[in-house]
Amino acid sequence: MTFLIKIRLTLSLFPPRFSFYALNMDDTEKVRRALFMFIDLFGLDRFDYETLARFFITVKRNYRQVAYHNWTHGFHVANSIYSILKSSPGIFKPLEARKNIASSYYLTGNISVCHFQCLAMFVGAICHDLDHRGFNNKFMIDVGSPLAAIYSTSTMEHHHFNMTVTILQQENHNIFSRLNPEEYRQVLGNIKHCILATDLALFFPNKARCGKLHILWHPNSTMEKGTYFPQAWKHTQGQGVLLGSAGPQVSVIAILADVIFFKKKI
Repeated sequence: MTFLIKIRLTLSLFPPRFSFYALNMDDTEKVRRALFMFIDLFGLDRFDYETLARFFITVKRNYRQVAYHNWTHGFHVANSIYSILKSSPGIFKPLEARKNIASSYYLTGNISVCHFQCLAMFVGAICHDLDHRGFNNKFMIDVGSPLAAIYSTSTMEHHHFNMTVTILQQENHNIFSRLNPEEYRQVLGNIKHCILATDLALFFPNKARCGKLHILWHPNSTMEKGTYFPQAWKHTQGQGVLLGSAGPQVSVIAILADVIFFKKKI
């Protein structure tokens, strides 16, 4: 049995569900599932398996043991992005269709073609709260945190992105090593946009933009059916309202996921 067949068998027991929560799953198993999600979305043609495994393990280790912005939260947001991408075949166009700078490649999952926005969305989601200390930006500024001195706006979000880059720069951790320089620049720029978009100060403008799509949602649709997100995105002008550079939805999805989580607990 080949490795990819084993991956598919495992994923058959782990179907993409927006409402999935790993409440009883240990942290190591979350790393394994995150690795499976990445491979299912993007394949291994341009990524090295051992480097991916090392990267996700290090990401896990760089989430602090805080009550909320921890590794489990990062995993849940990544799962939400994964579920949206898997339930939206044909929505995301290949990069070269918009800008002739890079070639796309076929996926091993249900999405036919991937461009670098999708890659940035998933990596940005799982890294978006790296090394979070459990305090918001205002607190960091009020207490005179050294991070606030470095980053005057979106303090923690800039730090989360910087931590992502630091991990990528570690030996045998650069999961994008097989991309050419222009592809690498595009992906890293989109990851930065995704992570900075999770600043709550930016959430409400993004929420208002997303709210304009609400009238396009099918009244009988559910996230499980994967119907209303594709319908809404197809009717936006070039997907510009929601996608932009692939960032705002990471912020919105992070909050949507947590709302559902707390409803389940109640």
